[in-house]
Amino acid sequence: MKQHGFEVSDEEQLELFLNSANYYRFSAYFLPFRDYSKKPNITLPIALYEFDKAIRAWLYDIIGDIEYYTKTQIAYYLAHNIGAEAHLDENIYNSKHNHPLFLDKHNKVLQENKNTLVIKHHQKKYENHFPIWVIIEFYSVGMISFLYSDLATTHQKKIANLCFNTGRRQLSSWLRVLTELRNKCAHYTRFYYWSFRSIPRNNNDNIWKTDNTLFSQIYCLSKLYTDKNTWHKKLVNLDTILEIYKNSVVLEHIGFPENWRSILNNYPSLFCIPDDTSLPTLHCFDCDKDI
Repeated sequence: MKQHGFEVSDEEQLELFLNSANYYRFSAYFLPFRDYSKKPNITLPIALYEFDKAIRAWLYDIIGDIEYYTKTQIAYYLAHNIGAEAHLDENIYNSKHNHPLFLDKHNKVLQENKNTLVIKHHQKKYENHFPIWVIIEFYSVGMISFLYSDLATTHQKKIANLCFNTGRRQLSSWLRVLTELRNKCAHYTRFYYWSFRSIPRNNNDNIWKTDNTLFSQIYCLSKLYTDKNTWHKKLVNLDTILEIYKNSVVLEHIGFPENWRSILNNYPSLFCIPDDTSLPTLHCFDCDKDI
């Protein structure tokens, strides 16, 4: 580290850290200091590395909630308005949709999960028919984004409006953002001092002009996260993370404005499925009965 100009006050602690952290991955945290004439102590990039671990875990938890909600809403809409196997109907998609490619992706999902109890059950009992509310649980976030973006405009508009109170172009953009974030979490790539490829499309509320920073990605998540009370709790956790690393993290490096709390709190809360709506029949695998 000394060859990079960083001060090292405890070489033993640094060695212990590097035993568990890939040096190449860690060296990316030197980037914010590349123009410094006098480099800080190595504990500062280490703190940024640890901040990234904390923010990654926070994001992963939120993305999981959004993924579950989005799958539920899309499956319900398609099943209720079109049919149990709506996803296989080429007529529900727009003109740019590549149905053979979609079926290839769909069949790959079945192949990758062929040993799961759910897949085996439907192959045996229902002759390989998988209703949308079953198979969608095996689709990745990227697959969900692909499916939604290829739906006919009418379906896109209804899902976006009913379930997320936004427009179809916004939701399509936000799902691409969700996909990139999900992949970055899965591959443990850097969030701090990073320019994101997917820029969320602005909503019509003009609360925040989105860009390629981490804050804009989180702002996008605030629009996708429809449970207002839980979101407030998530923001408390985010505040705690930023407080822990306040002496290391430069808010400008992650695109956070001074009023970030009020910006992330300013959105509506809604749910797509009414409480009195009957849901599709589910199967209990322990008792081998439909419930």
